[in-house]
Amino acid sequence: ACGGGSSSPSTSGGGTSPANAAPYTIGAIMDLTGPTAASDAFQLQGIKLAISQVNSSGGINGHKLVLKTQDDAANPAQDGPAYQKLVEQGHAIALLGPTLSGDVQAAITEAQRSGDFVPVMGIGGDPSLFQGSNNKWYFGASQQVTLFAQQEVQEMVAKSNLPNKKFGVI
Repeated sequence: ACGGGSSSPSTSGGGTSPANAAPYTIGAIMDLTGPTAASDAFQLQGIKLAISQVNSSGGINGHKLVLKTQDDAANPAQDGPAYQKLVEQGHAIALLGPTLSGDVQAAITEAQRSGDFVPVMGIGGDPSLFQGSNNKWYFGASQQVTLFAQQEVQEMVAKSNLPNKKFGVI
């Protein structure tokens, strides 16, 4: 604006100032009603706390975070539709969860089908989740299952005082 002595920044040319920047949507696929609901409830509390802290500090470059959740009930058949609602329709820029490896694979399969990829962070540890070019969007936050199992068996053998050093893992 010409003249007038205004000290506020200009937003001409279609730009937005941080004060009115559109929020970023973060999606979360969680088991809220199924067999792992108790542990996912704690994860959801942590997610909400982190988002609250980011937002109280001004967001990310002025963009507040908005959390949208979908309940998959730990059922892989529900993860594709949940991914569609959060990412393809809801325009989430990142996805937290699902929790179980089969559920993560179902979400990855939907991303591959749609071609609508966003970073996915979960705790599924099946080694297949970390292989293949389309899985470059999955960031696992747990040990890979095979690595964990190998370490556990080695530890049991090393610390066992039993004469028979054969163990079974169920």
